[in-house]
Amino acid sequence: MKTTLMVSAFLLLFVTGCKELKLSEIDFNNITAEDIQKGISFGQRVYDASKDLTPEQEYYIGRSVAASVLAKYKVYDNKGLNNYINTVGTLLTLNSEKPEIFGGYHFAVLDSSEVNAFATPGGFIFITKGMLKLCKNEDELAAVLAHEISHVQLRHGISSIKDSRWTAIGTLLATSATKKYGTQELASLTESFEDSIGDIVNTLVVNGYSREYEMQADQYALNILNKTGYVDFSMVSMLNTMQSVLKNDKRGFGATHPQASERIESINSLIKQPSAVVNKTRTKRFQLYYKYV
Repeated sequence: MKTTLMVSAFLLLFVTGCKELKLSEIDFNNITAEDIQKGISFGQRVYDASKDLTPEQEYYIGRSVAASVLAKYKVYDNKGLNNYINTVGTLLTLNSEKPEIFGGYHFAVLDSSEVNAFATPGGFIFITKGMLKLCKNEDELAAVLAHEISHVQLRHGISSIKDSRWTAIGTLLATSATKKYGTQELASLTESFEDSIGDIVNTLVVNGYSREYEMQADQYALNILNKTGYVDFSMVSMLNTMQSVLKNDKRGFGATHPQASERIESINSLIKQPSAVVNKTRTKRFQLYYKYV
C-alpha cells in the first residue's frame, strides 16, 4: 500500500509538471486532458526517458523505490548511529561531482544481518548492520558509502528500468492527451510506473548491477575518497574482508555483486596510496558508534 501511494503521488507530479500536491487533494478519477497536456511535452520524449527525467521526477521515483526497500527492511532504531552515517555520507557527497541534488542525500542503517548496501535514484542510500559489522574503521565505511553515492550520481538505478516500460508510459501519455484521463487509463499508467519501480528494486535487492556498472562506481568512488582525505586502499581492504566472509553466503551483497577479486584487481590498478595509514582519530570516532551495531 505504501509503495502504491508513493507511485501514485509521483505519477501525479509527473503529469502535472511537478507542482506541489497533497494526497488529500488528488481526485484520482478526474484527471483531465488539461492535466496531461501540462506534462505532455515530456511525455512525447519519454521513449528516451532515462535522459529526460528532471531531478524532481528522479527524486520521486527514488522515494517510491525507498518505500519498497523499507517494506522489506526496517531502519535500525538508533539515532546516534544514523546521524553518524549521515555525517560521513554528507562529507563524501560534498567532495563528489554532484554535491547537491534535488531533495538532498539521505543515509540510513537497515536492521538486517545481511551484508549489503544499496542506493536508490534521488539519493536514498542504505547500509545494513551486517555490512557495518565488517567495517574495521571509518575509511572502510566511507568506501562503502562512496560506492553507493557513485551509483546515484551515475544514475545506474534509472538505467535499470526496462525500455519497454518507458515505451508503454510514453504511448499512454501521448494517446490520452486529448481526452479525459479516466480510471482505466490511470490504472494502466500507474501499473507501468509500479513495474518501473519494480525493475529498480529487483536490480538493487535481487539481481544487482552489471560488472561494468560496479567497476564504474568503484572508479568514481576512489575519486571521492581521495578528495575527502580517506585512504583509497580502504576499498581493497573492505572487499578482501567481504570476499572472505561471503564465500558461502548467497544473501544480499554475495548474491548481487560480481566477484570481489575482479573488483580488487581493477581498483589496485587505479589506487594512489596503497601504503597510507588510516587516521587514528577517525578510527576512534568510528569505534564510538560501532558499539551500537
